[in-house]
Amino acid sequence: MDENEMKRSGTAFWIGMLVGVIIGSVVSLLYAPKSGAETRAALKERAKDIRERFSKAKSKAGELKEKAEKNTEEMESEAKE
Repeated sequence: MDENEMKRSGTAFWIGMLVGVIIGSVVSLLYAPKSGAETRAALKERAKDIRERFSKAKSKAGELKEKAEKNTEEMESEAKE
């Protein structure tokens, strides 16, 4: 498995995980014994929470990418010496 395949596989996993969380949350809220207004309020709150988590995950992924790029540059520099 080459590096690009590993990246796509990892990305696909996290996208699948996110979609699964969203679907599971919506289904569980729809089947909960609450009124429509309570369910809508809960859905809005859950969507807000998911957006925040996604934003944090995206930020963390960016940090990890930058760190990996920096490490790669350092290793290339050391190898040239």
